Formats: sequence, structure tokens, C-alpha cells
Amino acid sequence: KNIPAYVYGPAPTGMGSINENVPVEDYLHVVRTHALSAFDYLS
Repeated sequence: KNIPAYVYGPAPTGMGSINENVPVEDYLHVVRTHALSAFDYLS
């Protein structure tokens, strides 16, 4: 349908593998960004 979109999150390194993991710093960066975006949108 040609709908523009984007994906934001940690690097997909190892995604779907047996020992899938994300560094804590990457996770917290994404959580912080989503929280601040939600706050900005709802303010």
C-alpha cells in the first residue's frame, strides 16, 4: 500500500537467535525516548 513508516529500537543483532539479547544501555535509551515522546505528545 506504499504507506511510509519507520522502526525505532535497539540494533537487531542476534534477533530471533537462541540467545537473543539487548544491551541494557540500548534498552534504556529506547525506553527513555518513548517516554519523552509520549510526554511531549500528551502535553
